[in-house]
Order: sequence, then structure tokens, then C-alpha cells
Amino acid sequence: MRVGIMLGDNSSDFVHGKQNRNNLHKFFTSDKIAFDILKNFPKGVGVELELIKRAYINNLSNLTNGKGFDFLVSIQCHISGGLGGFAVRYHSQSTQGKDLASLFHRNISPIIKIPDLGTILRSDADSDGIAMKNIEAPCIVVEVFPSEIEESKVQQLLNRYDAIIEAYIKSIIEAKRVLNR
Repeated sequence: MRVGIMLGDNSSDFVHGKQNRNNLHKFFTSDKIAFDILKNFPKGVGVELELIKRAYINNLSNLTNGKGFDFLVSIQCHISGGLGGFAVRYHSQSTQGKDLASLFHRNISPIIKIPDLGTILRSDADSDGIAMKNIEAPCIVVEVFPSEIEESKVQQLLNRYDAIIEAYIKSIIEAKRVLNR
């Protein structure tokens, strides 16, 4: 199984030094999560991971279509304008995307203990939905470090960081079952 891991939408914000109100760099956090997943991912489980850097979700289809991905996961750490809690988004017309979103949500939500917005359906009426529709492989967007969380919750999230990475890894491995691979 081949999985693409995308460093969050608008990842160039790190280059420009943008920060959220809790001083968590969006790109750095997405970057760190992705690299820690790659570094800790077990060998011999039949999963190949590929990092997709510096891509907006709306041009992800150009980078991924025709490349044999079984699914894509975008790691989001919003600076502003985020959803205000933990969420996993998927396209309304993707049954596999919905199943993957449920899997990632089920494995990550018990760990993070911030406002849980659940799985969120995206349609062709919004930019995420339009972009996801144009991607051949099922695609989900996981937002773990939203900027709108309370300052007191930031340290709690950081204290659970290793468990969050393990939950991502567990979800990727379990996706083989969900996708029947």
C-alpha cells in the first residue's frame, strides 16, 4: 500500500514566519509530525510512505494523480481561520475517504482532549471539497493542532505528542484493512 503524507495546506507560512496565537509554527508542527511518522514507522508492514512537501491542497491532484497512491493524508496545523478543534475532513462523494476519516478520528480523538469536531464532510461547495474531488486517491485532512485552542491546552497537546504520532501510525497501518489492501 502506498500512502502520501502532505504537509498541511499553505505550508509556505513557515517561510514567512507566521505564527498562531500560541506561538506554534504551522509548518514546523506539520513538518515535525510528518517526519516523526516517517522516522517511527515500522518496517515490514506492507506500507510505503511518501512525503509531499510544499503543496496547497488545491494543486495536490497535479502532484499525486497517476502516481499509484492508495490514499493521502494532509496534516493540518492551522494558524488562523481553522475550525477551532480537532477534526478530520473528507469529500462527500468518497466512501473510502469517510471510512479513513472515521478510522483516524477514532484513533486520535481519545488522546488529544481538545474540542472534538468529529469527521467533517466537505462538498463541492467549498475549496477543500473541490480539491479533494479532483484527487484520484481517497484524501483526508487531519487537523490536530488548531490555533484557536486555549493556551492551557497547548502544553497538554505537546505532552501527548508521542501518543499522537503513534495514533497516526496505527491509523495508517489499519487503513490497509479499511481499504481492503
